[in-house]
Amino acid sequence: MRNMRTIAYCAVAAMFTLNGPASAQNWDEATDGRGDAGEFLNTTQVTSGIGPLTTITGVLPGPNDVDIYRILITDPVTFSASSTGGLPYGPPRLFLFDAAGFGVTGYFDSTNLGASLSGVNVSTAGVYCLVMSGQPYPLGEDKGDKAVWFPGGGTDLERVPDGLGAGLPLGSWSPSIEPYDPTDYTLTLQGAAYAPEPATLSLLGIGSLTILRRRRKR
Repeated sequence: MRNMRTIAYCAVAAMFTLNGPASAQNWDEATDGRGDAGEFLNTTQVTSGIGPLTTITGVLPGPNDVDIYRILITDPVTFSASSTGGLPYGPPRLFLFDAAGFGVTGYFDSTNLGASLSGVNVSTAGVYCLVMSGQPYPLGEDKGDKAVWFPGGGTDLERVPDGLGAGLPLGSWSPSIEPYDPTDYTLTLQGAAYAPEPATLSLLGIGSLTILRRRRKR
């Protein structure tokens, strides 16, 4: 079933890539998303569109703001996401969750030059949630507020979830006491596309089940 789902995602990616323009395409949090990107799975900004997605621009307006964007990773081998640095309140952090809210990979910058993610920990193409954050770090969906990534872990490197909440889906975010003014940021992506509409995924899911049934009959 996972192979069928991967084929379906790749079919969407191929369709978007072939039909999309050759020029770079950007998603803007305010203009395209019409407001602040949310910090939970049910409030993410879905980057709906056609073609490859190469940049995301947004604003972190306050000390506890976290922006989550739903994207389609079309090629884990070439996938990358990097942020601009120079945040006045502290180094940027990038996280990647799967569509169900489980952590995939994260980067804790300490140089204030920018964070970056690769596809080394991404097993399959599909829909993922890309997170831009300042000081806060994700906590698992648990009464103990267990950190998905260990706060005292290594910096300036990419890490899979290694905290007490590593096996839990996203539940909340740690608070920050760092005050700062609204700060613009840019995320640069490779191997990614706009996230397909839910209806498109549903149709592809039906198609995948049909293919699977035909294979079983044979």
